[in-house]
Amino acid sequence: MRHRILLYLGCLGLIVAAQAQPVDTPRGAAWTQRKLRNFVHPPEINSINGPWQPASCDQIYRDVTFVLVQLGARESDIHVDQRGCHVATALRSVDVTFWTLAARDPAAGNVSDAGVQAHWKTVALRGDCVYLQYITQKVLPLFATRNAKRIPRAVCERLGVGLYAQILMPG
Repeated sequence: MRHRILLYLGCLGLIVAAQAQPVDTPRGAAWTQRKLRNFVHPPEINSINGPWQPASCDQIYRDVTFVLVQLGARESDIHVDQRGCHVATALRSVDVTFWTLAARDPAAGNVSDAGVQAHWKTVALRGDCVYLQYITQKVLPLFATRNAKRIPRAVCERLGVGLYAQILMPG
């Protein structure tokens, strides 16, 4: 019991400390294309006593688009390929192509355009803990992040925060 309380306080401290961090100086970044393959959504219960049902293609589309925008993807460039979602299989999935910021490294020679001013922004997403754990594993690695925290499911269920990271955002 004591271990759980310490874990809870530690996670709460991380969230509070991150919100209090000063904004760092702007840095150069460039938009980079990313591809997310076979994105699925956890099954859901359609009624109180009903069976588990796969998420609809529309729900998968809405949820993946929402998460990508929250994490800093350029909304105008998100393309969701739903062909795999409409196939009669047990697990519906989509493929997504989108653009996100990556830090510019002039020494590496990846300076192909004028660049974008960017800064690190703390993102803490709330919602279904299983879904956010999946997002942390499958989607978050496609973004420029720092100080990303893996939040255990039990802590997520208590705090309501299931994804926490600093992400490179335009501005």
